[in-house]
Amino acid sequence: MAEGDRLAHLESENASLRAENTELRNALSELTNKVADLESKLGQTSKDSSVPPSRDPNTARAEAKQNRDERRKAARKQGKQPGAEGRHLSQVENPDHRHVYRPGTCAGCGAALAGGTVVGSERRQVFDLPPIKVEVTEHVSQRVVCSCGHVTAGVFPAEATAPACWARA
Repeated sequence: MAEGDRLAHLESENASLRAENTELRNALSELTNKVADLESKLGQTSKDSSVPPSRDPNTARAEAKQNRDERRKAARKQGKQPGAEGRHLSQVENPDHRHVYRPGTCAGCGAALAGGTVVGSERRQVFDLPPIKVEVTEHVSQRVVCSCGHVTAGVFPAEATAPACWARA
C-alpha cells in the first residue's frame, strides 16, 4: 500500500472513530441523566413528594407506623402545649363599625330590661376585607373654536389610549 493511500485510510478511520466517540458521549450523557432521575424518584415517599401513602415502600410504612406509635407513647400530645405562648388575631382599640346587642327581656322571668343597669359586656370583633372595586376615571378632551375659526382639541394623557382601556401599572 502506498504511503498516500495508507495516510488517507488512517485519516478516514480517525474521522469515523471521532464521530462514534461523539455519539457514545451523547448516549452516556443521556443515560446518566436518566439514571439520576430514576434514583431521585426511587427515594420519594409520601412525606417528601405527591406520591400517595399507598405507594410507599414497606420500609417507609413501617417507619411511619413506628413514628406514630412513639408520638402516642410520648408524654406530650400533638398541638400547642400547655403554657406555650399562643398566637391569635388581636382585637383593635377603635373598630370601624360597632353594633351593641342589648337583651330586651329577662331570660329568667320575662320582665322588660329597658331601664336595667349594664353589669358587664363581652366584645367580639370580625375582620373582613372590603370588596375590590374598579375605579374608573373619565378623561374629556374638549374642542374649542378660536376667533379665527380654527378648532383646537385638548390632549388626552398618555394612559388614555382608547375610548375604554385598562390603566397600565
